[in-house]
Order: sequence, then structure tokens, then C-alpha cells
Amino acid sequence: MALVCPTGEDPRAFDWRPCAGHDPVLLVRAGPTDGDQVRGLIEALIRDDTDRVLDATTGALYVAQEVAHAA
Repeated sequence: MALVCPTGEDPRAFDWRPCAGHDPVLLVRAGPTDGDQVRGLIEALIRDDTDRVLDATTGALYVAQEVAHAA
């Protein structure tokens, strides 16, 4: 499966739930991308239940953190 976030668009505005369960999602940059767009895409992927995102450019692995709440 390949999904695309167009350059200049806010990745937080897209629904990335189709990526859930396909961990790690490989983030491949094509063309000019800025740090804010990359961070936004990683945050949006994790928000939509992707547990791990691997940045193919930097080799960085981003992992969703579960937060334990006190009852």
C-alpha cells in the first residue's frame, strides 16, 4: 500500500487510519519537504493508530507511547 501526502498540505488534515496495523510505516520523502510537514505527518500517523513510523531518509524510528492514566 502506498499513501501520499502532497507537498504543502497539512498532513494532520488527512485520515491515516488505513496505515494502522501495517507497522512500521515507511516514510519516504519525495521532493522538497520541510521539518514541520514531516513532524506533522509522523504525529498524524501515530494519532491514527500507527504504532511505528520509520523515516527512510534519516533512519529514525518513531514509536507511539501508551500513557497510563491514574484512576
